[in-house]
Amino acid sequence: MSISAFPHVSPPPSADSVRETLRQAASLWDRLVQALEAQSGQPGMWKSYGPRYGWRLAFARGKGPLAALYPQAGAVVVVVNLVREEPRLAEALKLGPVAKAAFEAAPRLRDGQCLVIPVKSKAALEDALSLVRLKGDARPS
Repeated sequence: MSISAFPHVSPPPSADSVRETLRQAASLWDRLVQALEAQSGQPGMWKSYGPRYGWRLAFARGKGPLAALYPQAGAVVVVVNLVREEPRLAEALKLGPVAKAAFEAAPRLRDGQCLVIPVKSKAALEDALSLVRLKGDARPS
């Protein structure tokens, strides 16, 4: 089973199929896409990362990744890779319980931390947006 509702073996999802899958979380998806497009200066690109992950909407700024969105039934999973000084900056944020748990669960690697945040509520959305802003502000244009 993949993180995404859209498995690797399928073609990239259409906007309609994403909205059908997200159901009540479609507004959360819209806010995240809007914020990531503003931070990256470009639309996201659908990419599949194999059977374990499936299709995701990936956003980059310059040469580096900014964040990725995985659509699920009724939820959005946001993946943010924190590098260099970004994990330290993220520790200073007042994160809610969902994002805080994701931060604490993410192993600290030599080159950073990968946060996987399930966004099902407005509070988790605000935390994900804070991390996206932090990442966008910390990265050179």
